[in-house]
Amino acid sequence: MEEPKIRIIGGRIQQKKLTSSLDERVFAAGKAHIWLSMLKDKMVPVRWYKPNKNGTKIKFIYPQTQKEWDDSFSELKAFIATTNEKHGMDMRIE
Repeated sequence: MEEPKIRIIGGRIQQKKLTSSLDERVFAAGKAHIWLSMLKDKMVPVRWYKPNKNGTKIKFIYPQTQKEWDDSFSELKAFIATTNEKHGMDMRIE
């Protein structure tokens, strides 16, 4: 009898350092940093839940195609551009 093949397609994590008590600017910088780290670990965030005192929950998937990863990376670049403009920051990906 053949064993069933199991594949994990995603999950949810909690970032305890991204709390609701953070300044909006610090929160945005932290979100960008975590987002990039997740992409490097081949995780694509699909939903960022509202932060609370315990942190921020993030729903993610493991991309099944390169396009899913590329789309998330493009969203991250747009988020960084918006954050830079809104808060007068100079974040960039190198």
